[in-house]
Amino acid sequence: YSPENGLPGTSITALYCDRENNIWIGSEEKAGLTKFDSSTGKFKILKIGEGYIPQTIAQTPDHRIWVGTTSGLLGLKNDSVVTVLNEINGLLSDNVKLLQPQGDNFLYIGTNAGLNRYNLSDSTIASFTRRNGFPGIETRQNAVVTDSKGDIWFGTVNGVTRRSETYAAG
Repeated sequence: YSPENGLPGTSITALYCDRENNIWIGSEEKAGLTKFDSSTGKFKILKIGEGYIPQTIAQTPDHRIWVGTTSGLLGLKNDSVVTVLNEINGLLSDNVKLLQPQGDNFLYIGTNAGLNRYNLSDSTIASFTRRNGFPGIETRQNAVVTDSKGDIWFGTVNGVTRRSETYAAG
C-alpha cells in the first residue's frame, strides 16, 4: 500500500495488528497514525495531535489502543485520544520506545530513561530505574517479550533485564 491506495505517508515507524484484525500504522509524515479497518478494507487517518511520531503500539484487555511516541504515550478508545501520559504526569521520559501489557491491570512503558508501569485500574504510574533494580536504564525500541512463565524480558542498551512477575506481584 502507498499514498495512491490511501496511506497518508510512506516513512513507517510502527505497525500493530489489534484483536479485531485492524492494522495500526505509525508514520513520521503527515497525520502520524492510520488505521486500516479490516471490515471495510479502507484506511482511516486518526487525529492524534501535532508532533506525535508513533514508535510502538499495543492493545490492553480493555480494548484501548496505546501509541508510544517521541512525545509521550497516547491511549485511544473508539479511535479517539482519551489518555495522554508524559513526564508531567509521571513518565520517566516522553520518548516511549516499548509497550507491554501485563494481565488485566498493567501496561509496562519503556522509555529512554527507564521503565514505567501504568495501572489501568487506578491510573497510577510506578517507575523502575537503576535505583530500584532496573539496571538497563534505556529500553530499546519494541525489544520486549513475555515468556510462558509470565516473566517479562526487556531489551536495553545494557543487555536484557527480566522482571519476574512471580516475585513482582503488587
